[in-house]
Amino acid sequence: MSTKVSTLVLASSKLIPNSPEKFRGNIASKYLDNPLFHQHLQNSKLAYRYPLIHYIILRGKAIIFGIQAGADEVSRLFSELDDITIGTEKYHILDKRLNTKVHMFTVTDSQKQYYFVTPWLALNKSNYLKYKDMNWTTRKQLLSRILIGNILSATKGLDIKIDKKIIAEIQHVKPVNCNIKGSPLLGFYGQFKINFDMPPLFSIGKSVSRGFGVILEG
Repeated sequence: MSTKVSTLVLASSKLIPNSPEKFRGNIASKYLDNPLFHQHLQNSKLAYRYPLIHYIILRGKAIIFGIQAGADEVSRLFSELDDITIGTEKYHILDKRLNTKVHMFTVTDSQKQYYFVTPWLALNKSNYLKYKDMNWTTRKQLLSRILIGNILSATKGLDIKIDKKIIAEIQHVKPVNCNIKGSPLLGFYGQFKINFDMPPLFSIGKSVSRGFGVILEG
């Protein structure tokens, strides 16, 4: 299925700190009337669906990724954003790069390799308890199943139909400690192969709108 994707990369004269949650809050505060930017409906309830706008900090640059209706909103930001505020510090944008394209989410005949450029939040409390007591082989099998489930959940949320079996294999992971709103979580960097074509900077797992689970091919 073809899906519109937009990526807006923002660079300042100094490196932007790795605080995607604060970056998200700054942008969302400018567009409170549009739930695509913050996932909150008018009654203050959360919109439980795959977020259409993600906020990413990568190598000192701020990135806003939009998909489907979110892609059009991200494209509009190109002419509207001249600075961002992270915490108490303002960063003037000196360089803006917008890339918009149509991507085909398809099951492929051969496997492709991807890696996580931000931590993948794969485990819930139940899975974490199982993961702790497993050896590497069974951990890899568990994470591979979760990976497939995350992708199927994302594509279902985007109304993308998958008509063939997805096969994935975790090749290696490096666990890292993460924190969301004061709650400690275990995340993973690592590499996997899969027979599914995804666009650069697509995100899977939990808290993707806050910059977690971002992938690149390679």
